Amino acid sequence: MGLLHELSNPNIAGYLINEQLNLAVPKILSKNNMFIEFGATLQDADKPNRNGRRYLKKILKEGISTDYIMERLRTKTLYGEAGKWIAIHTSNSMSKLS
Repeated sequence: MGLLHELSNPNIAGYLINEQLNLAVPKILSKNNMFIEFGATLQDADKPNRNGRRYLKKILKEGISTDYIMERLRTKTLYGEAGKWIAIHTSNSMSKLS
């Protein structure tokens, strides 16, 4: 079955869009009817990602160490991106959350 069929599958709660070369295998930490908490490596530092870009660990670390990000981590109000269209990604660049 194709991706569009999977989008209507009630057993699939969402997808992770991976930028690293190897697909992330998410570990579900908790879930309810509103939220899923998971752990996964979504991007590797100092290695080329799927589109050939390489992000330096020093730069990534600086970005996530800002007061803005740290405050949201402390207050548990940091939420991921929801703006990418699934249609532009292939099934080999996404991991299922179910």
